[in-house]
Amino acid sequence: TCFPSSPSRLITGQETRKVLSKRFSKLLGDWVALAETNSSSTDAPNAKQPISATASKKILKAYKRMVKRGTRLPDPPPAENLHRLRIDAKRLRYLLEFFGNLWPKTTVTRLVKELKQFQDILGGANDMAVQQRHLAAFAETLMAKGSTRAGTVFAMGRLADAMAERQEMYAGAFAECFEVFAGEQSRALYRETFGGD
Repeated sequence: TCFPSSPSRLITGQETRKVLSKRFSKLLGDWVALAETNSSSTDAPNAKQPISATASKKILKAYKRMVKRGTRLPDPPPAENLHRLRIDAKRLRYLLEFFGNLWPKTTVTRLVKELKQFQDILGGANDMAVQQRHLAAFAETLMAKGSTRAGTVFAMGRLADAMAERQEMYAGAFAECFEVFAGEQSRALYRETFGGD
């Protein structure tokens, strides 16, 4: 595998609040109501099209968007660009997991596993960028207060170096992973499974 090992991800307080929010409850209620309706209208767009055809188009579009966006990234990739790619990866994973039972389990499992590993890299790179910003802001606050001791400055310098090193590791891992994710073997598997050219 082209990815460094990473600890299991914990659910954040922000994610918990989203799931418990009124907006999420309403969305879930609306979805249940829609599922329980006996409407058989065929006037809606794609109403007569098999779900697998619609899902295939969406999955291929999401995959191609990621490949296109990733291919255009400079080396090393800027944190904000990786964050955008990370959001695209979430969308692709949701599609694969939601509609996954429409295709052979082994194929979908392989694609999701590959994508999860790629998300670990993107998530790690994003975490490092956020931590570096926090450290810089903290350093500025200390400097403004005039409360910078030599030991504190030294420790922060060591921490900044460690973060930069980790960021370089993620950048290297990203390049290697993206080569696999966007490579001909993966493209062929997406084409064979979901159609397209």
